[in-house]
Parts: sequence; structure tokens; C-alpha cells
Amino acid sequence: MKVCKVPGCCEWATRTWATVPLCQAHRDAIEREHVKYYWGHITADNRVTYKLIWRYTPWYRLEERRRSRDLGR
Repeated sequence: MKVCKVPGCCEWATRTWATVPLCQAHRDAIEREHVKYYWGHITADNRVTYKLIWRYTPWYRLEERRRSRDLGR
């Protein structure tokens, strides 16, 4: 079993979000942020939990590959 990827959290991961292992409390928090963000109730800057795990998401890895490809030009 994996540990929640939110820094400072030592709980066991019970769910995932964007392939990132999260404990139930952080999974619930990111789901609430997700809904609020896509409904336009908060901005990207207010996605606190998401910012903590972003570097573990597939999108981050994709962005890193794009960045390194662009730097190689």
C-alpha cells in the first residue's frame, strides 16, 4: 500500500486522483477544489491541494518533456 503524496501527510492512500495516490481526506479535498475550479468559483491560484501534488501528475511529466524539448532547440 502507498502513502498519500501530499507533503506532510503520513496516511495510507486509499484512492487516486490523476494516478496520484491520496488518502481519503485529501482525495475529498481535491475533488471539492476540482468542482469549484471548473464551475468558476475559484481560480487556479486557490487550488491548494492540487498545487501540492501537481508534480506527481501525468500532466506535469508531459509539461516537463515539452519544456526540455523546447530547451533543446
